[in-house]
Amino acid sequence: MRKSVQDIAGLIKGEVVGDKGAQISSVSSMESAKENELAFAFSKEHLEKLEETGASCVVVPKDFNGPSKKTLIKTPNPKEAFVNLLSMFHKPEKRVPGTHERAVVSKRAKIGKGVYIGPCTVIEDGAEIGDNTIIEAGAYVGKGSRVGSRTTIHPNVVIYHNCFVGNNVIIHSGTVIGSDGFGFIQKDGIHHKIPQVGKVIVEDDVEIGSNVSIDRATIGETLIGKGTKLDNLIQVAHNLKIGKNVIIAGQSGIAGSTVIEDNVTIAAQVGIKDHIRIGRGAIIGAKSAVKDDVEPGKIVVGIPAKDARECAKELAAISKLTKNISKIFRLLKQDPR
Repeated sequence: MRKSVQDIAGLIKGEVVGDKGAQISSVSSMESAKENELAFAFSKEHLEKLEETGASCVVVPKDFNGPSKKTLIKTPNPKEAFVNLLSMFHKPEKRVPGTHERAVVSKRAKIGKGVYIGPCTVIEDGAEIGDNTIIEAGAYVGKGSRVGSRTTIHPNVVIYHNCFVGNNVIIHSGTVIGSDGFGFIQKDGIHHKIPQVGKVIVEDDVEIGSNVSIDRATIGETLIGKGTKLDNLIQVAHNLKIGKNVIIAGQSGIAGSTVIEDNVTIAAQVGIKDHIRIGRGAIIGAKSAVKDDVEPGKIVVGIPAKDARECAKELAAISKLTKNISKIFRLLKQDPR
C-alpha cells in the first residue's frame, strides 16, 4: 500500500512542507528509514539529525521551524500520529475463521461466530468463546471459563477453569491466568496448602504481556480493571484488585489482597506488599519497595518507597555528606588516618 504525503497529512491533520506528491509505502525509525518510508522525529536529538535520515518524509512537531531539505509533515501530536500510521501501514494478519483439525474442542464448549482456533489448542467443557476471537496454537481454556469477543489469545497461553476474560483483550504468549494463589498455613512445622477456590476476572480492553502470572483468588476474585496494561514478567497475586487504566511495567510483583486504584502507574521492578492500597493516579518509581498505603496522586520512589521529593532531598544530603566525610572525621577528632 502506498499513500502520498498529502494524503497522510490529511489523515493526521498535519501541514506539508515540501513534496506533497511523494509516495510513502511504510513507516520506519529515523535511523533505519529508506526512500519511500516515513519517519518520526520525537526528540531534540532526532530533529538535529533530520538531514541524516534516509526517509522520504519526516513527521515533526507543529512548532518546529528549523531549516531542512527534507519533506516534512508538521502535526500537533507526532506520537499520536505515529500510532495511527503504524496501524494503517502495518495491519495484523487476518485469521480465517475456523477450528484447526488438530485442536481439541469439547462438544460442550460454546464457540461464537467468526472464531479462529489454532492447532494443539484445548477448549474444555463449558468454556465459552465470544465472536471474532482468535485463539492461537497451543493455548488452553479450562472448564467453565469465558473469553469475550474480538479478543486475541496468543500461543501457549493458559486460562485455568472458571476464569473470565472480557472483550478486546490481548494476552501474549506464556501467560497463565488462574493458577493457584500462594496460600499456606503452617502446622507442626509443615506448610499445608490453603485451597484456592476463587476466580480471575479480566475486564475489557486489557493487554497482558508475555509470561505474566495472575493467581486466582483464595475466595472471591482477582480483578484486572478495564483498559489496564500489564508488561511482561509480572506477578499478580491472589485477591489483588487492579483498577481501570493502570500501567504496570515489567518484572513488578504485587502481593495478595492489595488494591491498586484507577490510573496508577507502576514502573519496572517494583515490589508491593500485601493488604495495602495504592491511591488513584499515584506513580511508583522503578525498583521501589512499597510497604505502606500510597495516597492518591502521590509520587513515591526508593526502598522503602517514600515521597519522591523527600527522597531526592535525602540523596542530596548523603551526597554532600560523603564529599565532606574527611572534614567531619577531623572535626570529631576521629580521623582514621
